[in-house]
Amino acid sequence: MSRESLSCPGSEPFMEKIRDLTASFFELTRFEVEGLNNLELMRDGEPVIIAFFPHSGHPDSLAVRRAFPQELRKKLIYPAAADYWHNGIKGKARSVLSSMAVNSFPVSRDDHLKGIESGLKSAIRYLEEGFSIVISPEGTRSSLPLSERNLRTGMAELILRTGRPVIPVRLRGLEDAMPKGSNFSFNSLVRDNKGQRLISVTFGKPIDFDLGGETLRSRQRKIIMAQLKQQFLQM
Repeated sequence: MSRESLSCPGSEPFMEKIRDLTASFFELTRFEVEGLNNLELMRDGEPVIIAFFPHSGHPDSLAVRRAFPQELRKKLIYPAAADYWHNGIKGKARSVLSSMAVNSFPVSRDDHLKGIESGLKSAIRYLEEGFSIVISPEGTRSSLPLSERNLRTGMAELILRTGRPVIPVRLRGLEDAMPKGSNFSFNSLVRDNKGQRLISVTFGKPIDFDLGGETLRSRQRKIIMAQLKQQFLQM
C-alpha cells in the first residue's frame, strides 16, 4: 500500500479544511515561518518526530500546524492526554472541539507502564503508516525560565524505538497568551515594535541522535533530551 493511500480517523479532507478555518485567527497576526527548507524529508514522504518548544497553551499546536505547507498538514498527528481530551463526557466533548484544530490520538498520562506502553505503540503505528508525530516534550505548561524547564523522556523512548529523525520547532510570541489556569487571550500575544501581534515558528534541521557506545537505556533517554533542549535554546 502506498503512503498516499494511507489515512487515519480525522485526516479526511473536509476535516483539514475545518482546521484551516479554525486557525484563521492567525491571519490577524504577523505570522512568520522560518526553516521550511528543513522539511525536505517530509516532502519526500518520510515520517518524522516533530518536537516543539516552549509549550505555552493550546494555541501552540495550531501554530505548529499553521506553519506547515498545506500539503504536509494532512500527515500530522498529535498525541493528546486521554484523561483530559478523550475520557468521560467532558473529555469526549473536548475531543470533538480539538478535532477541529488538530488531528490527535489518545495517550495515557498515568505513570503505569501499561498506559505508557500503549501510547508508544500507537505513536509507532502512526509513524509506520507515514504520519509525523507532533509532540511537546515538556508535556505541560510551566512558568519556569526556558533554561530551567524539564523535558520528559517519553519522546526519547519513541526516538530510540523507531530511529526516526527529529525536527525541532521553536515557537515565539505565544508565551503569555495562555498562562496555566487561564483561558487564551488574543490581546496577550507578543507585539512587535509597530504594535502588531507577532508569532514566529522556526523549523530546525532534522536531528539523528547518535549515542555512540552508550548502552544504558535510561542514560540514552537523558542524553537525547539534554541534546534536544540545548538545540531549542540555541534556535
